[in-house]
Amino acid sequence: MRIAGRIPTFAAIDLTRSDVDDESFAFLKPLRDVQDIRVQGRPLTNSSMLIVRRWNGLRSASFHGTEIDDAGVAHLAGCEQLTELSLRSTRLTDRSVETLVSLKQLERLDVTNCRLSRKAIKQLTEALPKCKVETRDPWHVEAE
Repeated sequence: MRIAGRIPTFAAIDLTRSDVDDESFAFLKPLRDVQDIRVQGRPLTNSSMLIVRRWNGLRSASFHGTEIDDAGVAHLAGCEQLTELSLRSTRLTDRSVETLVSLKQLERLDVTNCRLSRKAIKQLTEALPKCKVETRDPWHVEAE
């Protein structure tokens, strides 16, 4: 991870099988032009999202099973190029709906195993009609 900070541009970063945490993620701070970031099952928290929000060209982000919550998601509000976002199994709640609906360019949003109510899911699907909102929660039934 230390060498990554010396290289200014990365199009894609896949940390799904790494030991990344907030301390090591901080080495990515100097990077620009990151378009795709993937992190899975790591103890990444909201502080790492302060780095992610600087990547204006970010198009795809996946934070499966991280410790990110509503405050961390709020940092994504300025990511105007973001078309795919996976927050599966994070600490996301209904408080993130306002931030998520501001991401009008989203085409895919995965909020499976999050703490979103039926009302929040409905708000997301109505506010983002071009976005496929994935929940895979047993209580959620797609409108026909």
